[in-house]
Amino acid sequence: MHVILYAVGALVTLVGGALVRFGLPLDEYGNSPLLVSGTVALVGGLILIALATAARSLARIAERLDIQPLPLPPMADIGVELEVRIWNAAPFARYFLNTTILVTMVLAAQMVFGTLAAYALARFEFPG
Repeated sequence: MHVILYAVGALVTLVGGALVRFGLPLDEYGNSPLLVSGTVALVGGLILIALATAARSLARIAERLDIQPLPLPPMADIGVELEVRIWNAAPFARYFLNTTILVTMVLAAQMVFGTLAAYALARFEFPG
């Protein structure tokens, strides 16, 4: 896994360096997106390389201490029975009604206060 992270990190860093190089004569605003995206790619590539180094170091430490990785939990059976059990476990109709009432009240309050603020801003005399 760390080899893939090293490779992707090196590739992203090289692309970022190329973008920074082509965007550096900053005599016009047309080159600034190249400079910004190149800097982001350069930093992202360096972060990927650092993550690869950390992953490899932790793997070596785990090998020396003879630490085994945790086993994966068993996958649950996916089927209609599980969905029916989940649907019947909670009162979803009541939750939906509560959410609808709450959203309606918040929307009405926003409309009232927004209208009042718009009226106040429309009548306010700004200097200048």
